[in-house]
Amino acid sequence: MLHYIDAEAKHTELLRDTSISSKGYWGSQEQLEQWRSNLRFGDEYVSRNTVKLILDESEVIGFFAIVIGDIDELDHLW
Repeated sequence: MLHYIDAEAKHTELLRDTSISSKGYWGSQEQLEQWRSNLRFGDEYVSRNTVKLILDESEVIGFFAIVIGDIDELDHLW
């Protein structure tokens, strides 16, 4: 059964690593390393927006992020 929990500042590296792992299906190793060095989830991003970890039992299998603004927008789904 899937569970959804709020991401916290301590999860920022997990968010980055999950994104990179998912993007691994798209590009070369060189492209992945470029994304890894540029992709950051700051504490402020996590606290200002809706960011949820998706768990299957106790294992994180993905996450989603909705940027809160005048019009809320899906920013990540991995």
